[in-house]
Amino acid sequence: MVNATAQNTSTPLDYSLGEASKRIIVHQQDDLLIIHDHLVQDVTPTRFYHNPVDTFLFLLKGEVYLQQYESSNVQNIAEEITLKKHQGIWLNANTINSVTLLTPRVELCLIRLSTSVNTKSTHPFEKISSGTVELQLGRNQIKVWPLWETEHGRIALELYPTKYNETLYYHKAATQYFLPLNGSAVFMSKSKTPTSCPSIGKVVPPKEAVAILNPGDQNSIVLSVMTKDYSEGRVHLLTRT
Repeated sequence: MVNATAQNTSTPLDYSLGEASKRIIVHQQDDLLIIHDHLVQDVTPTRFYHNPVDTFLFLLKGEVYLQQYESSNVQNIAEEITLKKHQGIWLNANTINSVTLLTPRVELCLIRLSTSVNTKSTHPFEKISSGTVELQLGRNQIKVWPLWETEHGRIALELYPTKYNETLYYHKAATQYFLPLNGSAVFMSKSKTPTSCPSIGKVVPPKEAVAILNPGDQNSIVLSVMTKDYSEGRVHLLTRT
């Protein structure tokens, strides 16, 4: 049984889940937890998840069969669903869930925002993707599919068109996390040196300036997570990238 809790850390930590399977704790602070699980079917055919707070599961690679069990009788399946690449689902607090791999390799991302996300209401056991939410236009008219959006934060897919360029900016209070899912998105800081995003994504703390560029010849889709206060306190720097 996996409980996505650990000591607060801003430095990635990884450990084995058995031979080729592994877990990477990308970032864990009170306002944001990001975990990547890399699972190999021969080693970890099924994995259980049980979290004390609401947790968003997003599939990065592969396909899985997800089952949620009745709280009163864990022998009975209450809900079941199949998730494919770039689809997500909320796992409500204290529910017991099993993930069975349907492909040889699976990579998934677990996202937890502030513990205050938990409310009396529960998230429906439904898959969420760019095909189930309404398209919006974000900064500089980029396309945004908000997979989840409340006062506690936002989880979204963002499309950066070819040759995209933007001004450096920072958030006064919100922490940001970016994970390119395809394409060639790079990041610019005050040093003006473009850097490729690590394979586990990039966490941008409050007041740290950043800009996303797409110098490639194809659109780039990026998984974007922002903590509370993301809608206010965005500051653009005068220097243009």
